[in-house]
Amino acid sequence: MKKSNGEPKGFGWAYRDFLTALVIIFMTLALLGIVFHNKNKSGITPGSLMVELYWPVQSMDDIDLWIEAPNDTPVGYIRPRGLSCDLLRDDLGPLHTRDSRNYELVVCPKIIPNQEYIVNVMLYDINGIPTGVPVKAKIRISETRNGINKTLLRKSTIFTYQGQETTMVRFKIRKRGGIVPGSINTLFKRLFLGKK
Repeated sequence: MKKSNGEPKGFGWAYRDFLTALVIIFMTLALLGIVFHNKNKSGITPGSLMVELYWPVQSMDDIDLWIEAPNDTPVGYIRPRGLSCDLLRDDLGPLHTRDSRNYELVVCPKIIPNQEYIVNVMLYDINGIPTGVPVKAKIRISETRNGINKTLLRKSTIFTYQGQETTMVRFKIRKRGGIVPGSINTLFKRLFLGKK
């Protein structure tokens, strides 16, 4: 039996039930997304590897951080997302970044134990007087038990010319955190993918 508008009898109720269920599902997914999004605003999950780069706040220079994780291509400003690591902060220096702190950050939430990580730094652009620019890198791991960040390594170097790239450190991480003994070295490997 059909209604006068050509629809089968009961179709209107089924249609409304379907739309109501769909709205409830979307609202539930939206609420779950908000809850999980707000749970960790830093974007750093426990067990993450963090590589931070600092240079003097008064410096006008643009210094770039590059990371190569195992079985991945290098992550830096040209390719900010990789399979294991993400560039979360790319600072171009005070001339180009309004909230510049001369600080860059790469986070690797998926640590691959007993495989080599390579950390490179490059003086991309000199915007001041070409003098030595001191740069410091800090490599930390977020502890899964208590959420405390533990510093694994600290390295520093001085850059003297534009385009200079250096391997700050190469290392391997143990399964339970910490550096694999004997894995630290500074053997150079180019990670910058562009032209300067």
